[in-house]
Amino acid sequence: MLSARTIYGEIFDNDEAFGLFCSFAANGEAQGGWEGHLGRILGWRRPTAAVLAAGTRGVYACERLGGWRRMVALRMPARRNPLGGPVTAQPSHA
Repeated sequence: MLSARTIYGEIFDNDEAFGLFCSFAANGEAQGGWEGHLGRILGWRRPTAAVLAAGTRGVYACERLGGWRRMVALRMPARRNPLGGPVTAQPSHA
């Protein structure tokens, strides 16, 4: 079954796949094509590797479209003191 847990388990059990995983994690997923050298290294059939690649690209596209707006649209919190206690002045360091 293709799930995140089984994929990560296979990656961590294979030294070559783990090296590739670390290299794209360090360089950023935007480098592309890492999907499905991973499938080839792990000996997956072509349909399984294609599902992994399509899912990864779909998540990446959703993050680029919706996540970017979420990251740049910061607002002041509704309550400045969420713990509910009185606001205490911080001592100045001079």
